[in-house]
Amino acid sequence: MPDKGKHQRLLNLAKPLTSATEGVTSNVYEIVKDGKVVGHVLETKLVNDKVNFVKFKSRITDREVIMSEATKVDNYAVLTKGAHPVLSDKAEYRYYGKMLLKQTLSAEAANKLLADYNAEAVNDDVINSANELINNQATTFDRKTKSIVYKISVNAAELKDVDGDVGKFILREVVPDDRFYACSYSQGQG
Repeated sequence: MPDKGKHQRLLNLAKPLTSATEGVTSNVYEIVKDGKVVGHVLETKLVNDKVNFVKFKSRITDREVIMSEATKVDNYAVLTKGAHPVLSDKAEYRYYGKMLLKQTLSAEAANKLLADYNAEAVNDDVINSANELINNQATTFDRKTKSIVYKISVNAAELKDVDGDVGKFILREVVPDDRFYACSYSQGQG
């Protein structure tokens, strides 16, 4: 079974096999930890006297894995005869989570985002209709809150998860002290 931080969810539980030898059947069982589904076991019954193949898709759902710099994840396979394991193996691969893009939001868009946490509502503030990045440097500083809000894009394709598989999490970026510098500002000069 997966170690801590390596749980995955099987996609399309109703029809998990994306491709298989004709005649192969399957069942899906949930892995439950502390009352929460953290993964799945896919059981396949192979066809006798044939070379069998089975393909399926799974998704990493552990926050630690998604937000780490580089993490190994595994899919496990166990071949059994009846209830007795005959052979086991794992497919191991690396997941490289990383920040892909960091953009400033205009103060107006940042306030909208902070009001309801709807990232889709501020997309037009960072990408125009021609799919080009918008430079918001002139309008990004919010004088009332004395803050700048960034939209950070992370390598997590097709995640689109709001309290679903992954659940709520906060991505924090620590800015080194040498990134800040003092500048003079005169009232009325913008």
